[in-house]
Amino acid sequence: MLNAWEFFYQMDAITVRPVPPVVLIVLVALSLSGCSPQGFTGPTGTVAGSLTSKGKPLDSGTTITLISAEGFAASGTTDAEGHFNLMFRGSNEIPVSHYRIQVTAGQAAEASSNEPDPTAYATLDIKDSKLPFPEKYGSSSTSELEFDVREGDNDPLVIDLK
Repeated sequence: MLNAWEFFYQMDAITVRPVPPVVLIVLVALSLSGCSPQGFTGPTGTVAGSLTSKGKPLDSGTTITLISAEGFAASGTTDAEGHFNLMFRGSNEIPVSHYRIQVTAGQAAEASSNEPDPTAYATLDIKDSKLPFPEKYGSSSTSELEFDVREGDNDPLVIDLK
């Protein structure tokens, strides 16, 4: 029996046949099936919404973070009108799950796109900053805000902090 090297050395140009394009297409399709840009292959949904405090939009740059019991963390930052789009690992496709919500002043959204560990948000020190909303919203364990992400486009997530 020939090993692989002997086999290739014994081949000549006449015996080499090109791979049919159909085979290449099938191989590429099989290798890409089930893959998503963020590495999560389960059902996902998209979430956009608005954030206000006592009915008025907060400063742009306020961060909304959703944290699930499974360890998923999605976040987005508000614009000048208080609108946001949530992202999960650089994509707007968020895993379907039940989430607890926290709101932080500043730019914590960058951590969400790069850091899949939701405990990173628990270490954010918000006590020394002046918050335009009650401190309880700064932690998902105390904010009492929750949201269920469903597959597909979700209804707008409207949050009014009181």
